[in-house]
Amino acid sequence: MIRKTVLELLIRIIEKKEPCHIVLGQALGKLSELPEKDRALIKLLVYGVLERKIMIDRIIEELSSRPINKIKPIVRNILRIGIYQLAFTDVPDHAAVYESVALANKGPAAPFKSFINANLRSFQRRSGYFMNEYPASLEQDEKLSYEYSMPLWITRMWIGRFGALKTEEILKAFLEPHGLPIRINISKAKEEDVIASLTSKGIKAEKSSLCDNAYILYDCPAPHLVEEFEKGLFTVQDAACALSGQMIGLSGNENVLDICAAPGGKTMNAADIMLARAAGIEEVGHVTACDISRNKTDLINENVSRCGFDNISVMINDATVYNEKFEDQFDVVICDLPCSGLGIIGKKPDIRYNASTEGIRELSQLQRNILMNAFRYVKNGGKLLYSTCTLTEEENEGNCGFIEKTGMFEPVTQRTIIPGTYGADGFFMSLFVKKCP
Repeated sequence: MIRKTVLELLIRIIEKKEPCHIVLGQALGKLSELPEKDRALIKLLVYGVLERKIMIDRIIEELSSRPINKIKPIVRNILRIGIYQLAFTDVPDHAAVYESVALANKGPAAPFKSFINANLRSFQRRSGYFMNEYPASLEQDEKLSYEYSMPLWITRMWIGRFGALKTEEILKAFLEPHGLPIRINISKAKEEDVIASLTSKGIKAEKSSLCDNAYILYDCPAPHLVEEFEKGLFTVQDAACALSGQMIGLSGNENVLDICAAPGGKTMNAADIMLARAAGIEEVGHVTACDISRNKTDLINENVSRCGFDNISVMINDATVYNEKFEDQFDVVICDLPCSGLGIIGKKPDIRYNASTEGIRELSQLQRNILMNAFRYVKNGGKLLYSTCTLTEEENEGNCGFIEKTGMFEPVTQRTIIPGTYGADGFFMSLFVKKCP
C-alpha cells in the first residue's frame, strides 16, 4: 500500500505537474490513521525521488538504452522508486526490488514486470559505476547537475552568478535534512517560556543566528498537533523571511499593507512586532493583508484566527490592478511577490522541474507590474519592502534597479541569503524609502 501510494503521488506530481507540497499534504491528511513510520516512508520516497530525479532518469536511460520519455509513465515511476531505494535508503536490496516489481502485478505496468526487474537488478550490479565512475567522467557543470539533480540550465546560471564552489554548497544544502522553521510570536509569550515548553515535550529547538525569535525545531510532530502552535505562540516561518520583516524597523503604530500576503507569515510578523512594541502607544499599528483569491485569503484568516491578532484585516485584492483606495495610505508596503521560488527547492523539490528562463522573464515583468501599483500606495517618507524566495538576477537585483530608476525611492539596505547559510532558505530582500517631494 505504501509504495502504491507513492507511485500514485509521483505520477500526479511529475507527470501531471501538480504541486508536491499540496499533493503530499492532502494525501498524508487522508492517511492520518497510518502508523507514523509508514507516513514517514511515504514522505521519504516521494521527496527522495523528486530530489534525485535527474540522476535517476539518467541511470534509467543508460540501463534501458531508451530515452526516459519513451518509457511509459507508470513504468518509469516504478523504476524511479526502485532505484531511489537501492541507491539512497537502507531498505534491503531484495525488498526494494521485490516491492517495486510488485507494483506492476496488475494494470498497465503488468507487461513490463520483467523489464522492471531486469533494470533494477542491473543497477544493483552497476551501482558503483553510476555513483562514482560515471559522474567523475563529466564536465564540472554536468557533474553538479547529475550529482545534485539540478537542471543544467539552473546549475550553469548559478555557476555564472556565484561560482562553482558556492553553487555546489547551494545544491548540497537543498538535499540536507530540514527541521521545522518557526518564529515565536513575542507579543503572545516570552521566547524562553515557549522553548522550555516545547523542550519538555521532547522537541529540540535550535536558535537561529540570522534573526531574533527564530528557531528550527527537530523531532517535532505536525504543527497542528503541537499545543503551542494551536495557541498561536509560534508561527511556521523561515528565519530569512522573518528577517525581512524585522528589517523594516517598525515602531509600533504604522499602517502596513501586505500586498501578496498568503499564507500570512509576513502579515503576522508585522502585526506581532507592532503589538509587542505597543506599550505607551495610543493607537497600535494595523496590517491590511491582501491576496488574489478566496482560497488564499482563507489561508491568511486561518493563521490570523489561530494567533488571535486583532490588528489585521484581510481582503481579496488583485495586486496587478491599481486600487485607488490604497493611494498614499500606507507607511509600509510589503511586496513579497510571486517568484520562481528557486531559493526554497529544499522544501519544494519539484520547483526545479517546472521553472524555465521564459517563466523567470514573465515573473520579473509581473513583479514590475505589481510594484508600479505598490509605489503609489506608499506615503511620502514611507517604506517599501521588496522580497522574493528566489536566486535569479532578473527577479532580484534587476527589479531593485527598476525601483531605483523610477527616482521615487531611496535604497536603505539589501540582503541575499544563500541556502546552506544560517540553516535558512534562499531569500532576497531590499528595503526602500519613498522620497519626499
